[in-house]
Amino acid sequence: MKTLCLFGCFFLLIWFGDPLLAQQKATFSLANFQAIEASGAMQITLVPANEEKVEIEYENIALEQIVCEVRNQTLYLSTKDQHKGRLVLHCRVYFRSLTSLSLRGAISVEGKQAIKSSQLKLKAAGASSMRLKLDVDTFVSSTSGASKIYVSGIAQSQEISLTGASVYEAFELNSSQADVQAAGTSKVQIWVSQRLKADVSGTSQVLYRGQPNQTDFQQSGVGSIKSIH
Repeated sequence: MKTLCLFGCFFLLIWFGDPLLAQQKATFSLANFQAIEASGAMQITLVPANEEKVEIEYENIALEQIVCEVRNQTLYLSTKDQHKGRLVLHCRVYFRSLTSLSLRGAISVEGKQAIKSSQLKLKAAGASSMRLKLDVDTFVSSTSGASKIYVSGIAQSQEISLTGASVYEAFELNSSQADVQAAGTSKVQIWVSQRLKADVSGTSQVLYRGQPNQTDFQQSGVGSIKSIH
C-alpha cells in the first residue's frame, strides 16, 4: 500500500511539476504604439480599444521567453529560441490606433471589429494568414511566400503586391480604385467600382468585381485578369 502511494505521488509530481505543460496567462500594459511587428509562430487577435495592452495565453514556453515590448511606437511580438514541445501562444492586442502591421513566420491574425485609420500598411511573409475588417482610406498590402489575406469592409483605395503562392481575397472590401501587382502563382480577388490597374506575371490570377470604368491591364506568361459578375 505504501509503495502504491509513493508511486502515485511521484506521478503527480511529474504531471504537475513542470509549469510549461499547463496553459498560463499574462497581461502587459504598454506605452502608446501605432505599428505591430510579429515574428515566429502565434495567434493574434486585434481589438480596437481605449488603451494599449496585450493579454497572452501561452503553453510549453516560459514567460521570460516571450518578447512583448514597445520601441519607437512599434509593438514587437516574438519568442526566443528556447522552448520545447508544441508551442501555444495567443496574443490579444488592444490598441487605440493602428497604421502598420508586419508579419513574418507562421502567424495568424484576426480582427472582428473594423480597424479605422486613414492608412493601413500590411507586410506578410512566410505562412502568415490574416482575416480583418477594415474602414480605411488607403490599404497597402505586400505579401510573399504562402501568405493568405482575407479582408472585408471599406478601403477607398488599395495598393496590392503579391509574390510566391500568396492569396488575397477582398471581394467583400468595397473600393473605388486599386493597383495590383501579382507574380508567381499568386491569386487575387478584388472589388473595385472606378479604376483598376493590374499587372500579372507567371501563372498569377486576378479576378475582379464592381465594373470599373477605367482599366489598365498588363499580362505576361500565362497570368490572367478576369471580370466576375
